[in-house]
Amino acid sequence: MTALYHYRIYGRHLACNRRLPCVESASCAKPDFVVSYRSDPSRPLADAPAAAVCDPITRELVWEDRDRSFHLRYTDPLNGSRLEFTISADGASVAVDWDEAVLVDDIHRVLLGPVFGWLLAQAGTVALHANTVAVDEGACVICGHSGAGKSSTTAAMVAAGHPLLADDIAALDPQAGAMAVHHGYPHLRLWPDTAQALGPDWKNLPLVFQRTANVGEKYYRDLADMPGLFRASALPLRAIYLLGPRIADRSAIRVDRLANAQAIPLLLKNLYLGLSAQRHARMAQSLPCIAELVERCPVFTVQMPDGLDRLIMSAEALAEHAASLHA
Repeated sequence: MTALYHYRIYGRHLACNRRLPCVESASCAKPDFVVSYRSDPSRPLADAPAAAVCDPITRELVWEDRDRSFHLRYTDPLNGSRLEFTISADGASVAVDWDEAVLVDDIHRVLLGPVFGWLLAQAGTVALHANTVAVDEGACVICGHSGAGKSSTTAAMVAAGHPLLADDIAALDPQAGAMAVHHGYPHLRLWPDTAQALGPDWKNLPLVFQRTANVGEKYYRDLADMPGLFRASALPLRAIYLLGPRIADRSAIRVDRLANAQAIPLLLKNLYLGLSAQRHARMAQSLPCIAELVERCPVFTVQMPDGLDRLIMSAEALAEHAASLHA
């Protein structure tokens, strides 16, 4: 029998038949999800069925089997290599298959990122498509559309000594008296120009994906051996910041609190929802949690000055704002 390695991330127990890098092994509790790497890489994957649908946002190819399990397939536009995840109907098991040209390390990045987002949605966990940083024992969640500066702002806050809680997925957990955010895994993705702006400790970082052009040349900082820069435990939610367009002529950040009625639809747009065909149903199912969230936690819009030369100053100002909420 193949050994299973057990982990706990995003508040769920994961068992896997391959050791995952940079994630601490957890107690052998009953897993919520079991992942099996089962491929014979020398055997090419079959073509996707004609009924497969390409997600217009993520470019994932998705289809469902008769047993109601569904498939996620990623195709590299450079070499045509294919990586596929088959998720059972109950969301409790995932089988991984891949072509010979795909690197196993690249598979880990996809599994612990977008695929885990799908699994959380399948399991009914409400998660935001956002980064989370710890500020004074509270979770500071940073949302925003592509290009708004989530990665850069998060990296600058971590570089200033505020530990990362999770990158890309903020898994929420309503608890007695507080809304908590669970930790993810200790990798922080960022663009090369951001890494350059953060100083010598952030240079010469490895690429997130070694053999794909799907997401561009993004780098990552491994925080597994840096406990001061990664928090491997859940924290109460302190605030949510929605990054808006950057302002070229602004010398300081502007933070404005949103009324609950304004915050709810914006947060619904930032949900990690998974399967396209189920987005509207899952958005409706998430509405009570989001309504509870805005009652417990303030939501702010943030306008930040443009330019990497102002990045560190802006990140420090945002951290100071989050800390003032605790005071």
